[in-house]
Amino acid sequence: MATDNGRVRTRLNADDDGTGGGAAPDPYTGRDSGPDLEMHGDELRPIAEDAHELREGLDAAAYHALNASESAASTLEPAGLLATGAALSRAATRYKEKANGLSQDCQDIEEHLGFTVSSHAAAEQDIAAQMQRQEGDLDPYGELFAP
Repeated sequence: MATDNGRVRTRLNADDDGTGGGAAPDPYTGRDSGPDLEMHGDELRPIAEDAHELREGLDAAAYHALNASESAASTLEPAGLLATGAALSRAATRYKEKANGLSQDCQDIEEHLGFTVSSHAAAEQDIAAQMQRQEGDLDPYGELFAP
C-alpha cells in the first residue's frame, strides 16, 4: 500500500486483461497461461469408459493368470519342487493383491468421472433454470435471452 496526500491506495502488480488472470505467466512466452486445467464432459466420458474397459479386461486376465499360477504351484510341490511351488504360490497371491488394487483404482476413476460429469451437468441445468426464472428481473424487455 502506498500513501498519496494522506490517502491509502492499493497497487496491483499485474494488469487484469479481463480473463481473470491469477495464473503464472508462461516462462517461455511471458503470457498468462490461463486456467490450470479445463475439461469438459465430452472429454471425461471416454476416459471413464476406458477405465471401465481396463478394469473388466484386467479382472478377466488376472483371474486366468491366478488360476494357472495356482495350478502350476500345486503341481510343482508334489513333484519335489516344494520351494519353487511355494514361491510361485506367494507370487500369485501378491499378483492377485496388486491386480485387485489396480482394478479398484480403475473403478474409482470410472465412478469419480461419471459423478463429476453428471453433477456438473446438473449444476449447469440448475444455473440455467435460475437464470430463466430471473429473466424478467434481469431483462425487462425480454431481449437478452431471446432465442
